[in-house]
Amino acid sequence: MEIIHEGIAGLLKSRPGYHYPNFRLPRDYQNLIGEEYKIFTTSFKGAQAFLLVFPDIPSSDKESFTIGCKTEGDPKLDMIEKSLNEIKDLLTSNNNPEINNDSKEEWAQPDSNRRPPPCKGGVITT
Repeated sequence: MEIIHEGIAGLLKSRPGYHYPNFRLPRDYQNLIGEEYKIFTTSFKGAQAFLLVFPDIPSSDKESFTIGCKTEGDPKLDMIEKSLNEIKDLLTSNNNPEINNDSKEEWAQPDSNRRPPPCKGGVITT
């Protein structure tokens, strides 16, 4: 990772009472104009840092790093995922038709008025 620019955060006012920090990238990165990006907050050597990621632009740099989050191999996350899968299996099992969403709900008593509906049309008044 290398420093590409040093500066002071500017102020951007969209309307009264709304203030935003404004940062600029060097002119060398004008090809990023109009591209979608994501901003991640992180820390770097004990200071607050932000990471801009442009997912649609491939990186030419072979160096990469991971943000401080664990997604694989974390025993706590594995335990939670296993518990959630067990709960899901219990809720959707065929042993419990009251919770199973695949079963069709049946009425306790059939409809007492089994005649077909009256003819279509408005209300008849005489």
